[in-house]
Amino acid sequence: MDFLDRLNAHVRLAILLALVEPPRIERLRHALLHMLWRVPGRSATASFLEESLADYGILATRDEVVAELAWLARSRLVVPAETGPAGALVLDLGRDVARGKTAVPGVAPGPALDWLRDRLDAASLRLSDVELLDHLGWLQDRDLVAVDDLVLPTRLGCDVAQGRAHVEGVKPPSSTTIMRLASNAARDRLGG
Repeated sequence: MDFLDRLNAHVRLAILLALVEPPRIERLRHALLHMLWRVPGRSATASFLEESLADYGILATRDEVVAELAWLARSRLVVPAETGPAGALVLDLGRDVARGKTAVPGVAPGPALDWLRDRLDAASLRLSDVELLDHLGWLQDRDLVAVDDLVLPTRLGCDVAQGRAHVEGVKPPSSTTIMRLASNAARDRLGG
């Protein structure tokens, strides 16, 4: 592997790490808002949302989804379903948070290109727009990210970033990075 290939492998890992770095619960809340914003009628049941979270690289129980929908309702980002199965309807503020147009404490920022570029700049990886889009296209072609107006990691992308899977062309994370991510995940789960 030559120098340029190694550099590209590092950049691709840095992109994936930036996407999975926010606390899991904050990424879960953002994913719920994003899904609600994208579905017809801007509402969905907790069961549908639970099943769809794997597309965002997040595994959650139905009870966890219901609890986070309640948190989002208390934050005035969604309104709970009044009749029928548990679910929610996204409000305008929730839609703006999902699209990365505004920030709310407790919800991961919408990973738009500008957000991602800022995260990479903070890691001393300065990429041109063309370079960033090329890397995102490469990652999307291998089902590691989904790109629309936001860049979201897939389940495989999360697994690669956390060292649970390997894709040729993406540098495996170091053991230190894996331990940091595991520590963050444990802290998220334990609430402290």
